[in-house]
Amino acid sequence: MLAVPAAHAGVDAVVVGAFLGGSTAGGDPAPDNDGAFFGFGVPVINDAGEVAFPCSFTTGSGGTAIVRGSTAPGDRHIVVRQGNPAPDGNGNFGGFDPTLATAAINGNGQVAFPTTFVGTFGTGDTSGIVRGDVGPDHLTLLARSGQTVDGVQVGSLTNQRLALNAAGTGRLRPAHRDHPERRRFEHRGGAGRPLQFPTPRAVSGPSGIS
Repeated sequence: MLAVPAAHAGVDAVVVGAFLGGSTAGGDPAPDNDGAFFGFGVPVINDAGEVAFPCSFTTGSGGTAIVRGSTAPGDRHIVVRQGNPAPDGNGNFGGFDPTLATAAINGNGQVAFPTTFVGTFGTGDTSGIVRGDVGPDHLTLLARSGQTVDGVQVGSLTNQRLALNAAGTGRLRPAHRDHPERRRFEHRGGAGRPLQFPTPRAVSGPSGIS
């Protein structure tokens, strides 16, 4: 059973679904009916009780995914599944290891997550940050390794800790290739909008994001 701390006082937990990890038969059916839940990683939750988490599947085509669910019975949706095409057409999504993958969710149900890509055009463009948007569901590429921003080439974006505000703006602390310092970048989501480096300031909070 997957239960996460509730966002509201007086509620102990939000139960999203049941899983039979370790059984080849799996647990609940995958939201797209391709296989069954097998394992899951650390979930995140917003004030509306919506939850996002990385997971793996057994039977069917298997693989891994990022899933969003709410408190409504059976309300689980795949944000992205391993093998789906990248939003910009450069490669396909790699796996989402439930023991390593992380995600962030805001009050609107948007989910941001670091990812790897396979089958890309180059050698330094194999990771990125993607946002899963709602109404309708679609994916937006926020950043990709190998991009040059303010004269700095963005390095690997895997296993990043993210924050996502109500406007869909993502923040993280990536390592930049060939650059002596680690700086945050900000992307105010939307096609064609550039990555931006905000003025450096003190880092606070357990996630390393201020």
